[in-house]
Amino acid sequence: MTVRVAWIFCTCILFAGAVCSDSSCRTSGPELLQHRVEVSEARADARSTTSASTCKGQAHCVVPAGETWFMDASLEVETLTIYGTLRWDQTKANLELRANYVLVEDDGHLVLGTVSSPMNLPATVYITDGPRSHPNLGRRFLGGMGRIEIHGRRMGRTWTLLSQTVLPGEKVLYLKHDARDMGWQVGDRIGLATTSRGESTVHRILAIAHYQLTVDEPVKHQHWGGFKEIGGKRFELAAEVVNLERSVLITGDHQNIEVSKEGLHTIAAGGSGYMDMRYTRVERCGQRPVMGRYCLHFHLMKKCSRCVFQGNAVVDGEHVGITVHGTHNSLVDQNIIWDAKANGLYIEDGNELNNTLRENVAICTNLRRCAVDWVSGVAVQTAGIFMIGMTNHILENRIVGYENGIWTPGSFRGTGHGLATGRTCPQFYPFGDWRGNTCHDCNRFGLYLDHQYPRKVKIDDDGFLVDKDSCKWFTRSGEDNGVVNEIRDEVNWHNTYVGQYAIGDIQFINYTSINNGHSMYWKQGKNFVDKRPWHVLDSTFANDADDSFGLLQFLGPAGPFAFGMKNCAFIGSSPPGIAALAAGQHCGLLGGAGPCNVQYVLEDVDFSRMQAPQPRLAFGANTAASQAAVLPVFLTKDASLGGFRSIISAHLDGFRALGCQPLSAKWAKPGALGCNGMIRRLNVWGGGARLQIEGPGYESTPDWTFPTEGRNAGEIPFDSARRGYGALVLLEQAYRLTSSWDSEMIIEFSDPVLGQYFESDSSVILDAAGGQCTLKESDNRRFICDMGEFGGVCDFQTASNQHVISGGRLQCAGSTVPSPVPITTPHPMPSPVPSPTPPSSRPSPISVPPLSGSSSGWILHIGLNCWENHGALPISGADPLDGTFTVEACRRQCEKTLACQAAVVRSGWDDGSSPCFLRRSLLMNKCRDYADFDVWQIKRVPTPTTSLPPGSSSTPALTTTATTSATFTTAPHVEFEGVDGGVDRACRGAFPGDNSPGYYVLQHGVAGLEGCKAICIIDALCQGIEYSAGRCELWTRPGGIRASIFLRGFTCLRFIGAPTTTASPLPFVAVDGGTDRACRGRSPNDNSAKYYILAVGKYSLNQCKEKCAMTQSCNGIEHSKHGRCELWTRSGGIQATRRVAGHTCWRFELGSRWSLSEGLNCYDGHGAKALHSIAEFLPVEACKAECMQRENCEGIVVRSGWDESPCWLYASISIESCLAVPDYDFWNLLP
Repeated sequence: MTVRVAWIFCTCILFAGAVCSDSSCRTSGPELLQHRVEVSEARADARSTTSASTCKGQAHCVVPAGETWFMDASLEVETLTIYGTLRWDQTKANLELRANYVLVEDDGHLVLGTVSSPMNLPATVYITDGPRSHPNLGRRFLGGMGRIEIHGRRMGRTWTLLSQTVLPGEKVLYLKHDARDMGWQVGDRIGLATTSRGESTVHRILAIAHYQLTVDEPVKHQHWGGFKEIGGKRFELAAEVVNLERSVLITGDHQNIEVSKEGLHTIAAGGSGYMDMRYTRVERCGQRPVMGRYCLHFHLMKKCSRCVFQGNAVVDGEHVGITVHGTHNSLVDQNIIWDAKANGLYIEDGNELNNTLRENVAICTNLRRCAVDWVSGVAVQTAGIFMIGMTNHILENRIVGYENGIWTPGSFRGTGHGLATGRTCPQFYPFGDWRGNTCHDCNRFGLYLDHQYPRKVKIDDDGFLVDKDSCKWFTRSGEDNGVVNEIRDEVNWHNTYVGQYAIGDIQFINYTSINNGHSMYWKQGKNFVDKRPWHVLDSTFANDADDSFGLLQFLGPAGPFAFGMKNCAFIGSSPPGIAALAAGQHCGLLGGAGPCNVQYVLEDVDFSRMQAPQPRLAFGANTAASQAAVLPVFLTKDASLGGFRSIISAHLDGFRALGCQPLSAKWAKPGALGCNGMIRRLNVWGGGARLQIEGPGYESTPDWTFPTEGRNAGEIPFDSARRGYGALVLLEQAYRLTSSWDSEMIIEFSDPVLGQYFESDSSVILDAAGGQCTLKESDNRRFICDMGEFGGVCDFQTASNQHVISGGRLQCAGSTVPSPVPITTPHPMPSPVPSPTPPSSRPSPISVPPLSGSSSGWILHIGLNCWENHGALPISGADPLDGTFTVEACRRQCEKTLACQAAVVRSGWDDGSSPCFLRRSLLMNKCRDYADFDVWQIKRVPTPTTSLPPGSSSTPALTTTATTSATFTTAPHVEFEGVDGGVDRACRGAFPGDNSPGYYVLQHGVAGLEGCKAICIIDALCQGIEYSAGRCELWTRPGGIRASIFLRGFTCLRFIGAPTTTASPLPFVAVDGGTDRACRGRSPNDNSAKYYILAVGKYSLNQCKEKCAMTQSCNGIEHSKHGRCELWTRSGGIQATRRVAGHTCWRFELGSRWSLSEGLNCYDGHGAKALHSIAEFLPVEACKAECMQRENCEGIVVRSGWDESPCWLYASISIESCLAVPDYDFWNLLP
């Protein structure tokens, strides 16, 4: 037995409120109380202390309750369990504790340094890969339910920034902070972050001087440092330099970690204790196949202010760097996370409250290394900070190189996760303090707020709901239930996207976006509950033309609300984008907002420092919906709009009579009108019948072409997805609405926030349905939702504060109306003015007999439209024909016009008032669902004297049917087209053999094909879908879906509205350098015409490669400078080359191959190790895809001869040990 007394005490003398000069012994403020507790405990423990070496030679070491043991020598055991106290000798260097696991039981206490007396000498905890495990905590861990204190040598800072750019080949790094003040030392390992979407690297310090380091290996890439000037403004765009060295090391066996995905894990697992770990390196950690096995983990600690992770370095993690789970009031501060796979930091369930994540740096060394499938999602569902628990403080963190930077997928876990499932609504929990974070060089989003609407949720102390109705849009009295959050001082650069799909009551203050693919990406929004006008305040959007990455384009939201920007600047230049500021990203489409008459309010918005070759403004973005190009309006009361008070789309040409003037292309393309008068939105909710407006701005000849579609003359098409109508009106004028008034409707005018901002309660007078009301901006909006009706987000109800059309009569706000009832849309009415059928329920095509006196039949497509770039070309002089027509008259005009293949009319307008459009070059699969139009496809019967127009057929196939459809025009808003017909086709990449699980994100449990489409529409990267039997693949492959294969029961659709992406190069590898090499077989002299197919004609090199990719069995090409293209199909492939000038030889690497062994079964104990089983019946190709998503999967077993079968996935295949079983087939995935 060894007694130690004085070792615990700090060499400094501490006084209340004093701070030691020794940086390793700083204690002040709140830490003094903790220090006094530590001293008291140390004095008590020192009275009777046992050496831990007592356990030497024992397999299982136990520190009994009530005893204090002293670790004064290295120790190796199988397990260490602490019921009492174990203290580490801080006077000895290089002590090492080795065990399968270290368990600190309830009331146990592990002390390896303290806050006031950290362990400044090297110390190691080594977790071995042994057989021992714990029933709750699993294997290979350090943790438990007791008190765990691990404190390495304290550092002044764990990270800094480069102050000067470092170039390839250089070894001296100039820093923003002095390395000596930060406590960095010669020999420390450091990490250097990328600033070019490339590689982050590790180096070792050789020398330290004033604000500079010399490293052992020269840097490979340029890394920015200091400030960059763009358009006269300076921005600090600098690489992070992080220290990866600590005096205390937690490590372990890792020889097979790349295969097993299993390292050690640390965990504070409830009980009466806490974990306080500071300035410790934890490496080769996390167990990806197992839920809850993370590198550092607060697990269900509830309120735990003594739970601290500070200054640690988490390095090479297999599964999440730091997790806060079911824990409140913890501190996660100044940690470095380096290459932690899946997520850097993770707030797990949704009920976590008031945890602080501050000044952490999470770096993934390349864009693909950390994006892996994990227990709670697939590779694209990962982030540097992944938050399901929203009410936490996110302060001054920095994220580099992850799939997403900071992601708040509340809707992804709509009712919570784990123990919080059904007890939370994360999408509606407010954020805590959010300030000063930086995301750069991330693969998809930097900041990614997804679909967040903070509300006044009612929760208990553990973060669980006490009133689920508090998650709803409205309070019980119909008031907005939101609560405002602010995102302050956020900086994003070199990310593909920044922003969100749909958020409300979240304000950006001092936001900076530099050289992102999108300066801001945003689809839906709302007015602030507290009536503040500015969604984006004091913010900057810049793009450096010398940087090859980025576009200067803010793609903003739409919907029935006022979107405000104040004191914002657009600076610099970029390749042509949509516009500096576009109103209505995806507006009118599923996943976007609508109606599109959003009101953009600008104050002190500066476009003067733009040199980008794109306009300042745009009406709509990434949408083919006509309303998006017509309805948005920009407003100001200063010079932000070039001296005008309003800017509207040039398509509303009737407003020119009111003094609106055409603007130059620098403002908007294809044009805009600048108005001195103030224009506002007018919306009508409910209905479905034809609606028209009369009044100032609409006294114009109707333009029926896309996208105007009569809106310039007062036509207000129905937005069936949002169940409403949208138009623009001039303030203080009188307007009249006409319709059949056969359903209940609500009329809404502008937004109260605009009346407050412009200091005028503006109004319009409206006549409708036999009544007249004065509509004011100050009108109460109780039970009126800024989001319309889309997605059931909120339901309109009639109330006394609203202007309502009920029973065919207009009743003004304040008059007697029925009790609140939901607005409903009636069934379609008969002619002459029926309700257009919503796109989601458009009927199947109908065969119609010939007109009287005619032999040509017809196919009627209700709710469809075909126009230029969307399935048809216009016929000159008939786009539309002069005058108006009945449906029959328009069809007869088509019959008379030989080139006509279809007539397009307004749906239900059979009273002679419809325009008539004649179409040629018809491609039905390219036409679009459109509730307001019908397409009459002519089925001509040829005669000896009548020739058919080019591309037509005497008996054209009905391409759209009730059950199977190659064009899928029955889907809402035809935004998809069948790939190679679509039906019984499985999607592929650049060629039929190009398939990889990295090309798609797998979704289970979707609501059929339409549900799969809906998910694709709202995903920023979705290029299309493959669907079969409840299995939905969202294809995100750069370059999209370019090929397919026959596979019964599968459907492959390409998303027409997908973002443009760069195609991945075809997988060709130059053989023996490629240049001046001719392909050969087994040897340089082995050549035969039987080895290849000679492509007819002359081909460029790329054309020859594409020809090979589309040719079955092609495994390479030989191409000559004269255009000769040999497609090599030799069974053994290209194995050699011969020097021939002007020729080049390329091997086509088809990638993964499968080998089938019929009647063979491999399973545990018989040639394989079980990975996963899927009970649902899947096609073989789907089972293969499941295997390919798992890095260690080597094969699958399915039932022999079954079209669909249960699916078993296996690893560690030893095929000679498998068994012959006639009812099973084994597919081996070859390297």
